[in-house]
Amino acid sequence: MLIKTIVENNLQAFTLLALERKNKKEDFASATDAKILIEETKIEPAKKTEDSSLKTIPAVYTQAAVTETKKSTADRYPVGVFEINESKVVFATAGTSLLALARRHNIALHKLNKFNEFEKNTELLKKSQLFYHQKKNKKGLNDIHVVSANETLYDIAQTEGIRLESLLEFNRIPKGMQPAAGEKIYLRFNSPVTPKLINTSALAK
Repeated sequence: MLIKTIVENNLQAFTLLALERKNKKEDFASATDAKILIEETKIEPAKKTEDSSLKTIPAVYTQAAVTETKKSTADRYPVGVFEINESKVVFATAGTSLLALARRHNIALHKLNKFNEFEKNTELLKKSQLFYHQKKNKKGLNDIHVVSANETLYDIAQTEGIRLESLLEFNRIPKGMQPAAGEKIYLRFNSPVTPKLINTSALAK
């Protein structure tokens, strides 16, 4: 019933309009602007079927939708403590002191380093990332993870809430090597083949 009401009254236009105005840091426009936006994005109410209670909502591709997919990493995660793969985690920004994080969340610094598999002598976060309050699981929730451009095994381990050593073992990857973009990384069981690998130094280029 909710979808039916939205489609029949073109209410989705106001959501799209809000996204557009938010990106441009402008106030909401008038209903006239909403009508123009509908015409530009070619949003049309779904056609009636034999069962009037069923509606097919057309896919809409707009600049607002594209912008939505390019949100910063921080926007993908909630504020405060949450869970990934049954492990407690928070999102911290680059430059944050590990000691400060440990004190803030009442965790011993050496345990924080161990849970997040940080390199020795790390004092500040080099980039904004997730950090865990407890040991990550040996297996992920998903079966596979497709590697994005410049994404490292460590990035995948943090994103999926799985131990780095498990990723190396499941996918037969030697230390110092990284999977190429587009490769499938297995998170729950052994990979049938070793993924295409690249030298760590290649990610810095």
